[in-house]
Amino acid sequence: MHRHRAFTLVELLVVIAIIGLLIGLLLPAVQATREAARRNACSNNLKQVGLAILGFHDAIRRFPPAVQAVPSPTNLAPGAAPNGGWGWGTFILDYMEQTPLSAELNSAKTRIPGPIAGAGTTGVQSYLPTFVCPSNAGNARLNPSRGNHATANYIAVIGAAPLPELSFSTAQLTQAGGCMFGNSRVRIADITDGTSKTVLVAERLLGRVGTQDYQAGIWSGLYEDGRVASNLWWLGGTTEANHASHRILATNGANSTFAVSSNHPGGANVVFADGSVRMLSETTSQPALAALATRNDGKVVNE
Repeated sequence: MHRHRAFTLVELLVVIAIIGLLIGLLLPAVQATREAARRNACSNNLKQVGLAILGFHDAIRRFPPAVQAVPSPTNLAPGAAPNGGWGWGTFILDYMEQTPLSAELNSAKTRIPGPIAGAGTTGVQSYLPTFVCPSNAGNARLNPSRGNHATANYIAVIGAAPLPELSFSTAQLTQAGGCMFGNSRVRIADITDGTSKTVLVAERLLGRVGTQDYQAGIWSGLYEDGRVASNLWWLGGTTEANHASHRILATNGANSTFAVSSNHPGGANVVFADGSVRMLSETTSQPALAALATRNDGKVVNE
């Protein structure tokens, strides 16, 4: 009768060590594959957003404004904070198979709600996966930094940052050089730099990368007077010193928490005015970003 030899303790430890080594080698590859899938899903989301914006343009003959600020007699001074108003994400709902939500909000006849205490059933708290990057940290459905409206990781790029540094004034919001800004009525014909070279929408993370926290945005609009970073931002400028908050994954500017950002290694996805989606590197220079954010400055760059 043969007796089966059992594993010795040393052999068992060797097998466990080999398995641990294999797991250690495979885990980064698995994580990289998962992130690649999330990045592709994010790109597909932005593609849908871009198609909806172009659908709006085909129907209305112009791009949606980043925000339709409601005029007010108390907000006419040049340095006054912009009024709140419905944003571009609300205006394209009909082109994203969200017609019932669009009808509920009735943006043509109502004002955008202000900050909301906690979760509820109001329309502006509707979670829309198309507006959320799968790589977003935390996956918070409501954005506590933006009045508890539903989180969105995609913001309108309204142009290149002006000088002096932003004061969040009505003039800066409504006189930007992009395709969608405050009360804008820009048409494709106005994009003389080329639709494939002009950014419409970019990512903004909700969460932390390294030591920098980012506040994402909301799709509904500018929910409170002066809160212009709710659904939009500027991209690029003249120099790093003047516009540190307006590069990709900015960390050293006064308003870096609002910067274009993502959890994708190396940069962030953006959608251009022709509907194409590409990733912009975090090393892209300020002047190059400014040219991509502007529709008619005559500076065409290869990103």
